[in-house]
Amino acid sequence: MQQLATDLRLQGPQGSKKQLQSTGNVWETCDSVLQLSRDNKSLVLLELSSVAAMVKDALGEIEEALRTDTESRWSELGDVLDEFSDDAWTEVDRELIAPCLGLVKTAKACLKKVSAAIQTNADCCIDGHIQHLDELVDNVQALSPAVDDLVCCLYPPLDKDAVRLNATKLSTAVNIVLHFFRGSYFCGAADEEWINFLCNAVNHNLDKVKGLCPTLNGSVA
Repeated sequence: MQQLATDLRLQGPQGSKKQLQSTGNVWETCDSVLQLSRDNKSLVLLELSSVAAMVKDALGEIEEALRTDTESRWSELGDVLDEFSDDAWTEVDRELIAPCLGLVKTAKACLKKVSAAIQTNADCCIDGHIQHLDELVDNVQALSPAVDDLVCCLYPPLDKDAVRLNATKLSTAVNIVLHFFRGSYFCGAADEEWINFLCNAVNHNLDKVKGLCPTLNGSVA
């Protein structure tokens, strides 16, 4: 803006290439300002979208790796190599991976549902409401690293203790978001159904992981 004012003072209102460039820079800056989040609701939706994208990427990478591994097994060479490789999944591994991916998909669904509810029900007119949004962001930000930690330990060779530990951490992170959301002002009566569904999905998948990864004393608790 200062550069445009200087150009106008020195060259007059007739216009010049430099003046047009300065004007363009002003408009570009104005457009950028308009794109900035205007309130806490917009910031929260932006953060939810960012975390959801990272969860989607992590899920997509492991699913693609599983598909590639499956395709390699169709070749005779792939079968031979698998017998001598620590970089291939066994059928037992795949049985354990399934509920782990179920947990990741539950986290993904949680983010999608929470985002939709925030878009519809959230406002920034009351200080308490703003605080709820801020606390929700704090809880949501724990999902992406928890997903990454679980997905990373699903690559061969699998460490069942690490899988169990990180599956438990992700389950806890998802449950914290769901329970916080349920107690917030932006949770409506219609949201109870999907909250219950996702809570049950978390518990179901975690129970399956624990059943396939018993502790040293044989306990699955």
